[in-house]
Amino acid sequence: MFVQAFTPPPRMFVFGAIDFAVAVARVGKFLGHHVTVCDARGVFATRQRFPEADEVVVRWPHRFLAEA
Repeated sequence: MFVQAFTPPPRMFVFGAIDFAVAVARVGKFLGHHVTVCDARGVFATRQRFPEADEVVVRWPHRFLAEA
């Protein structure tokens, strides 16, 4: 008998698009998480700064969490 289970990857939310968050998002992706970076400042929360992130959201964190 062969059983293979599929579960969605764990989610990781990174709030604040600072330089340290780039490293945190990279490690989270390496560990197999679905990484979402959230910051209200569109200048910092870009795909160019966070290429490893699955999602980059430009929104206030409390509003993002209310919807997620």
